[in-house]
Amino acid sequence: MLIVPSLLTGAICALISRGFISAILAGALPWLGLLAALIYSVYFTPYEGGGASLWLVAQVVGGTVAAACGFAGFSLVKQLRSDKG
Repeated sequence: MLIVPSLLTGAICALISRGFISAILAGALPWLGLLAALIYSVYFTPYEGGGASLWLVAQVVGGTVAAACGFAGFSLVKQLRSDKG
């Protein structure tokens, strides 16, 4: 649920935009998307009980994975486009 959307986001960034900013967006958009989902889950859904909230740890670990997958999708599309031309 995290890797495939991040890969697709990176690939779309590579297809739509050009230059250095697209590489930054490919990593930042999945990270920010996960942050938005976690904030929604923590602050806008009813509390269901349980232990400590570890959403900050989830953001550090999951956000890093999401950003890496987004950049990997970006790099893959860039490499495929450079091989064709």
